[in-house]
Amino acid sequence: MDLSQYQQEAFKTAIYPNQGKNLVYATLGLLEEAGEVAEKVGTGRQINNEEVIKELGDVLWYLACCCTEMQVDLKIIYQKSLNKDAPKSVKSLIATLFQATSKVAGKVKKTIRDDKGVLQEAKKIEIIEHLASSMSCLSILSETLNSSLEEVASKNLEKLLDRKDRGKLKGSGDNR
Repeated sequence: MDLSQYQQEAFKTAIYPNQGKNLVYATLGLLEEAGEVAEKVGTGRQINNEEVIKELGDVLWYLACCCTEMQVDLKIIYQKSLNKDAPKSVKSLIATLFQATSKVAGKVKKTIRDDKGVLQEAKKIEIIEHLASSMSCLSILSETLNSSLEEVASKNLEKLLDRKDRGKLKGSGDNR
């Protein structure tokens, strides 16, 4: 699946306040989902590839929402991610993913504090770099789990469209 198409289709399933003007919400979701990936791969746990792939899809969805909120094409983030160095072990990838998403949150927080919520170009460029690091981790994690970023995107969109058809986009939990 083309990532630009995924971004457009995924955002159609978004339900949150001030869509198109709410980078904070998308960033908090990105950070939360990165934490859920870490939880699924936690110390001493048997890794269930399908569960982790579902969580990677949720991270990708929020990453796409962050891009939409900043009016940046997800494909550009992916292209930038190809130039990123990323660790190869699952645990190190999770740590790097969490670090990158935390840095996105930090830049968004500073935008609120220092720039009255107006995203300045310099911070936008920094956020894009951290999103690209996150995307790099997603891509490598997908491959490590015998999948691909495209498959993660397709499965995530399939899940979301099914929920949309059933009127179950709102709520919490994987089993809606």
